[in-house]
Amino acid sequence: MKSIHIIFAIFAVMVLVSCESIDVKQEQKGAFSISENKKVVFSQGNLQYIISEDKWRFADNQFDYIGLGNIEQPIRQWYNTNAWTSATGNLGDTIDLFGWGTGSNPTLTSDTYKDYPTFVDWGKNQIGNDTAGVWRTLSSEEMVYIMKERKDALLLCGLAQVCGVNGLILLPDNWVCPKNLTFYPGFFGFEGEEYFAQQQSYNTTQWLKMEKSGAVFLPAAGDREYETCISSVQELGGYWTSSCFEDEYYGKLEDVAEVLVFSSNEIGYNPTVVDKAFGFSVRLVKDL
Repeated sequence: MKSIHIIFAIFAVMVLVSCESIDVKQEQKGAFSISENKKVVFSQGNLQYIISEDKWRFADNQFDYIGLGNIEQPIRQWYNTNAWTSATGNLGDTIDLFGWGTGSNPTLTSDTYKDYPTFVDWGKNQIGNDTAGVWRTLSSEEMVYIMKERKDALLLCGLAQVCGVNGLILLPDNWVCPKNLTFYPGFFGFEGEEYFAQQQSYNTTQWLKMEKSGAVFLPAAGDREYETCISSVQELGGYWTSSCFEDEYYGKLEDVAEVLVFSSNEIGYNPTVVDKAFGFSVRLVKDL
């Protein structure tokens, strides 16, 4: 049986949408509010960097991720069945897991937080055929607004398996569920990569309809632990914000930054504080 989160989710979706085709202007289908008066759209896929060509690009599909390809010759760690280290100690040629704010130094894998003193946005670069500066990274405050402060926010995000890939679906502000499809917000409540599909699953045809309706999918691409260790692929997703951790008591901490994290039994509606040296995914946005 699904957890109490799913029981709530089924009821919530019945209230939220009637899942019928409605003519909504195309430019509004993918709009996400990041404050009371600002909106953004997400890039077509996760950010990637090709080392040998010194080029940036977006993944062809929203569900694409590189995973173990981020390192050369992965070898499974004997003490952790879902962690792999590089036999050569080198990164792969195309990577999509980055240390915090490494827009000017994407191959930086130092485990010393002082090597990440300031945030350099990845969007400052030319990405594919787009002009430099078109794209940018969400701040923690903006991410929180999408995840839990915009209208019906908690009903507009949920775990799923899309085309065989585990991840998190984010839905735009004025979302209308495509005809003959359903969407359940929230998470399954049990830990394990098999539970993403238990929450909900979309095949290629179904996902094309969801994508056309403005749905965004963030694959659970795992993380890079410091230099050349990849772990939790298809179990965990982490997406950087541009923000360091800061509060009234501690002030700003130099060694950690904030990242959206999700797994089969958790969605980080508030970003998680993580060591800047960890490698996480990047999904950029463009202001409307």
